[in-house]
Amino acid sequence: MSPPGLWEICQSIVWAFVTILLALGMFFAYVGLFSPFFYVTSWSVHQGLNTNISFCMISLINAANLFGCIIPGILADRYGSYNMMTAAAFTSGIICCCWVKATSLAGVAMLSLAYGFCSGGVTSPQVACATVIKKPQDCGVVVGCLMTFISHRVRSLPQPFHVSQIINTNTEDL
Repeated sequence: MSPPGLWEICQSIVWAFVTILLALGMFFAYVGLFSPFFYVTSWSVHQGLNTNISFCMISLINAANLFGCIIPGILADRYGSYNMMTAAAFTSGIICCCWVKATSLAGVAMLSLAYGFCSGGVTSPQVACATVIKKPQDCGVVVGCLMTFISHRVRSLPQPFHVSQIINTNTEDL
């Protein structure tokens, strides 16, 4: 009997239930993950903040994202990468629900910092989660499959249109 070829190995890894489940979970986590990155500037301008300060909000998100990538990664060694990613995704969703109440400079800045930190906790452990589910020699195939599946989400689906509705809504109505 000959050893299995590359196609058979890739097929057994890619179509494994845990690989598909992780890819679907990351796909749905990424559906609205980057909306605040795109719309925080528009929201700030809509709230009457200075346009120069409004454009600094994306820098605040990215600055906090750096620490959000590092600190949950350190905590993942103790609590598990899946647990940290789940907690970060849940917390990111809660922070997005608070978005409409951020109407001042301090509120928008704190929202940007908090969301940047939590979204970094979603994006950074994805490779660690992929390496846990398979043998070390198969990690490259799993990570490649996961990144390919997630990239199709980012490329094919538009950003949620409801954000533009939130920006055009009077906050007293909420």
